[in-house]
Amino acid sequence: MIVWLRLDTDPAMEFYSAPGALLTSDLQFRRLANIGALRRPLSVGGSAENANVTVTLDNGDGRLTEYFKIPPLRQPARLITVDGDLFVGTIASCDMGKEISLSLEAGGTQPLSDRLPLRETTVWGSYKNKATIPLVYGRDVVTPVAYDNEGQLFVCADHACQGVDEVSRDGLPTEAWAFYNDIDDTGHPVAVLELADPLADGEPLTVTLRGKMHPTTGALLTNPAFVLWDFLANVCAVPITLADLDQFRVETASKGIEIGGVIDDSSRTIRAQIDDICQSIGAVWSGGMPGIARLYPIENPGELDWQTFDPLKAQGLKAESSQSGIVTVLRVLYDYVDGQPRRAVQFEAPEAIETYGRIESEVTARWLRSARLAAELGERKLSYQARPVWNLSWSSDVRDQVPPGVYVSINHPRSPISGQVLVMNSELAVSTSSVQITAEAAAGTAPKIVMTRLSTAFEREFKSGSNVVYSNGVATFTIVGDNGQALVNATATLDGTEARITDHQGQVQFETARGAHVLVVEASGYEVMEIEVEV
Repeated sequence: MIVWLRLDTDPAMEFYSAPGALLTSDLQFRRLANIGALRRPLSVGGSAENANVTVTLDNGDGRLTEYFKIPPLRQPARLITVDGDLFVGTIASCDMGKEISLSLEAGGTQPLSDRLPLRETTVWGSYKNKATIPLVYGRDVVTPVAYDNEGQLFVCADHACQGVDEVSRDGLPTEAWAFYNDIDDTGHPVAVLELADPLADGEPLTVTLRGKMHPTTGALLTNPAFVLWDFLANVCAVPITLADLDQFRVETASKGIEIGGVIDDSSRTIRAQIDDICQSIGAVWSGGMPGIARLYPIENPGELDWQTFDPLKAQGLKAESSQSGIVTVLRVLYDYVDGQPRRAVQFEAPEAIETYGRIESEVTARWLRSARLAAELGERKLSYQARPVWNLSWSSDVRDQVPPGVYVSINHPRSPISGQVLVMNSELAVSTSSVQITAEAAAGTAPKIVMTRLSTAFEREFKSGSNVVYSNGVATFTIVGDNGQALVNATATLDGTEARITDHQGQVQFETARGAHVLVVEASGYEVMEIEVEV
């Protein structure tokens, strides 16, 4: 496998591993001594590093020192084969001695390990307080930053926005305001709120904002693929297109997944922010996978296998499983405001609890607002985590390499899993023309999952209350919609028998015994909801 290194510096430089590989006009550029393992792991809740590789150049005679007197940090670099780019990234570090070691990290002009490129109010010639100017996606509540010293002009977001739904002063809604998109003192587009009456010092001001729009259609960016594309391409200058996320867009749209959130913590890294968004919807991602991101886990994904590995292709196959990954009770915390969750939903796997005990865990879904989507996320994750997971690893020829984030089929006598497995990491060793693949799949069939509790927070106090209250043989159910408000006049049917209509509090009662039940809810504007509940 012929691979060479290109540094897109000025002037550009290319380094080759052998004189016979490719002809060059300058022999000293035939200095490529070694290419380390090219790692392309999936990120699952921030548990993996960015795609990376280390390249070593021969500097035994010191003739390359002159070229690297100014280290080419943050300069574009790529590994190239006769078939095209193998890896594209930037130079993160440079160590010089007898050899020159260059660490390459996937990303654009701003590596994913960089802090978020957010602007602060210090960019303005005059500002009242130092603050980060937020980025806003979907619908969310924001605290705008002061733009003048009189307390009447405020910037809601560091970009144009679709509009404002509500403005509150000191916790009370007000109508005395105007909203418009404008250009700030630096020529940067911002969303501006103007109050009719000045805001007093210390008086809280909150705005319910509809954030970033599609640059062509003006539609609110709420689909996770659109949000990731805009954040990476337009905020972080990562060289991706919306078409790169097509599969993820279709996948999330088919489930009706919409997100919203505020990005305003400049101490976080770009990578951590991507993890935060993906974790909120149960997705994995990698710059080295087709489509950038995908929902995870997926049972029966219904897609063609990328490749099939049998004993000839899967060399040294091993399978491992650990109790550390098992979860039998899962809570999803969502609908965050000012860094605090206002709602939560809890799921349990009764059969798994009997087998493995009560093992609790939580999912932080900062970008979810919908009770329906939080429930879908919790049920999807717990149905996977309530079972042991097999982690498979094997080596193969470089011709059989596969990217992370795709499904391959395993047909091997030493594999406890037969059929589809998800590739979690594909580590390419250029020097040996081999690839080390790790993949995973859950053992057995998905267990029964029941919703056991719904919690709501008011005024930033996290007060828990069951969505099912049972007393004297009567179960009282409280039905809420995506916005957390009670669903009035909804039809609820328990175990396929008698139907009842919810009252003004979204409540409905049934005489029933304790145990597992199925509640079917039909409400105007919603798809039919079938909820498994434990009374």
